[in-house]
Amino acid sequence: MPRQLTSSEARTYRAARWAALRSLNYTIGQLNAGNAAVAQVWMGVNHPMDLRELARRLGIIHAALAGIHQAQIVFDDSTNSHTNWYAEVNVNLRGAAHSITLAQPFFDASTYGNDSRASTLIHEVSHFRDVLDTDDNADGRAACLRLVQQAQQHDGDLNSVITNADSWAYLVEDSY
Repeated sequence: MPRQLTSSEARTYRAARWAALRSLNYTIGQLNAGNAAVAQVWMGVNHPMDLRELARRLGIIHAALAGIHQAQIVFDDSTNSHTNWYAEVNVNLRGAAHSITLAQPFFDASTYGNDSRASTLIHEVSHFRDVLDTDDNADGRAACLRLVQQAQQHDGDLNSVITNADSWAYLVEDSY
């Protein structure tokens, strides 16, 4: 059954939120400056116009995450039955109603780095319909890289990449 965060969990969430916002700001700056290396890897794009579009979309994630405060976060220990399951959102919630349910693996992860708390928040916020409306088309680094390769090898349609939550998380994770 979901419950409010303990004071220790709340501090951990606030640190992760700050880390995610800082990482998003940095990545947006890099993309707007034309730095395409990480965008080419995770999103399959390197044209300046595409980089600006990625930066714009990351700005939407940033704005949504900046508006999600501690009172909108709950912990649900019943989610522990899912292995490697960090968090979930109700994608239909909008604006001030956004909320995130966290599971124990979220608190066991590092703040920055591979599959971190910061990237988990970016991943989850991207799912909201009024943010980027992403799906879980591929989970994990290897699957996300394959998703980009498959899109580039077939018809060049990167829609499955652009709508993949982990692709956005890894774009930011590897930029910062």
